[in-house]
Amino acid sequence: MTRILREVVPPLVTVYALVLAMLAALRAGWPPRETVRSLGEVAATIALGYAAFLLIVLLFMTLATGDRTALPDAVWEGAALLGIAIPAFLALSAIDSRRRA
Repeated sequence: MTRILREVVPPLVTVYALVLAMLAALRAGWPPRETVRSLGEVAATIALGYAAFLLIVLLFMTLATGDRTALPDAVWEGAALLGIAIPAFLALSAIDSRRRA
Protein backbone atom coordinates (compact mmCIF):
# COMPACT_ATOMS: atom_id res chain seq x y z
CA MET A 1 0.00 0.00 0.00
CA THR A 2 2.81 2.46 0.79
CA ARG A 3 4.38 1.71 -2.58
CA ILE A 4 1.14 2.75 -4.29
CA LEU A 5 1.02 5.92 -2.21
CA ARG A 6 4.63 6.71 -3.08
CA GLU A 7 4.74 5.71 -6.76
CA VAL A 8 1.21 6.14 -8.09
CA VAL A 9 -0.57 8.87 -6.17
CA PRO A 10 1.88 11.80 -6.71
CA PRO A 11 2.02 11.49 -10.53
CA LEU A 12 -1.72 10.86 -10.70
CA VAL A 13 -2.58 13.92 -8.61
CA THR A 14 -0.12 16.05 -10.59
CA VAL A 15 -1.59 15.03 -13.94
CA TYR A 16 -5.10 15.58 -12.61
CA ALA A 17 -4.14 19.09 -11.46
CA LEU A 18 -2.57 19.84 -14.86
CA VAL A 19 -5.70 18.68 -16.69
CA LEU A 20 -7.85 20.89 -14.46
CA ALA A 21 -5.52 23.85 -15.09
CA MET A 22 -5.71 23.29 -18.86
CA LEU A 23 -9.49 23.10 -18.76
CA ALA A 24 -9.63 26.32 -16.74
CA ALA A 25 -7.31 28.03 -19.24
CA LEU A 26 -9.47 26.89 -22.16
CA ARG A 27 -12.59 28.16 -20.44
CA ALA A 28 -10.91 31.54 -19.91
CA GLY A 29 -10.26 31.79 -23.65
CA TRP A 30 -6.62 30.79 -23.77
CA PRO A 31 -4.87 30.13 -26.12
CA PRO A 32 -6.15 32.63 -28.65
CA ARG A 33 -7.47 31.00 -31.80
CA GLU A 34 -5.82 31.29 -35.21
CA THR A 35 -2.46 32.49 -33.90
CA VAL A 36 0.47 32.20 -36.27
CA ARG A 37 3.59 31.03 -34.46
CA SER A 38 7.16 31.59 -35.56
CA LEU A 39 9.58 28.71 -35.90
CA GLY A 40 11.47 30.00 -32.85
CA GLU A 41 8.34 29.87 -30.70
CA VAL A 42 7.60 26.33 -31.84
CA ALA A 43 11.20 25.25 -31.14
CA ALA A 44 11.06 26.83 -27.68
CA THR A 45 7.79 25.04 -26.94
CA ILE A 46 9.30 21.71 -27.99
CA ALA A 47 12.46 22.28 -25.94
CA LEU A 48 10.55 23.35 -22.83
CA GLY A 49 8.13 20.45 -23.18
CA TYR A 50 11.03 18.00 -23.40
CA ALA A 51 12.66 19.62 -20.36
CA ALA A 52 9.36 19.37 -18.43
CA PHE A 53 9.11 15.69 -19.40
CA LEU A 54 12.62 15.04 -18.07
CA LEU A 55 11.88 16.98 -14.87
CA ILE A 56 8.79 14.85 -14.27
CA VAL A 57 10.81 11.68 -14.76
CA LEU A 58 13.50 13.00 -12.44
CA LEU A 59 11.04 13.91 -9.69
CA PHE A 60 8.71 10.96 -9.81
CA MET A 61 10.80 8.07 -11.07
CA THR A 62 14.33 8.85 -9.97
CA LEU A 63 13.80 10.66 -6.67
CA ALA A 64 10.51 9.14 -5.48
CA THR A 65 11.17 5.52 -6.43
CA GLY A 66 14.96 5.43 -6.48
CA ASP A 67 15.15 4.06 -10.03
CA ARG A 68 18.54 5.35 -11.19
CA THR A 69 18.07 4.15 -14.77
CA ALA A 70 14.84 6.07 -15.33
CA LEU A 71 16.39 9.42 -16.30
CA PRO A 72 18.93 8.11 -18.83
CA ASP A 73 16.22 5.91 -20.34
CA ALA A 74 13.85 8.88 -20.52
CA VAL A 75 16.44 11.00 -22.32
CA TRP A 76 16.80 8.47 -25.15
CA GLU A 77 13.20 7.30 -25.27
CA GLY A 78 11.92 10.88 -25.12
CA ALA A 79 14.22 11.80 -28.00
CA ALA A 80 12.82 8.88 -29.99
CA LEU A 81 9.29 10.11 -29.28
CA LEU A 82 10.27 13.59 -30.47
CA GLY A 83 11.64 12.01 -33.63
CA ILE A 84 8.19 10.57 -34.27
CA ALA A 85 6.04 13.44 -32.97
CA ILE A 86 7.74 16.35 -34.77
CA PRO A 87 7.41 14.93 -38.30
CA ALA A 88 3.84 13.87 -37.55
CA PHE A 89 3.03 17.38 -36.29
CA LEU A 90 4.58 18.98 -39.37
CA ALA A 91 2.70 16.64 -41.72
CA LEU A 92 -0.64 17.19 -40.00
CA SER A 93 -0.07 20.96 -39.91
CA ALA A 94 0.64 20.96 -43.64
CA ILE A 95 -2.52 18.94 -44.31
CA ASP A 96 -4.56 21.31 -42.13
CA SER A 97 -3.20 24.44 -43.81
CA ARG A 98 -3.95 23.01 -47.26
CA ARG A 99 -7.44 22.07 -46.14
CA ARG A 100 -8.08 25.60 -44.85
CA ALA A 101 -6.72 27.29 -48.00
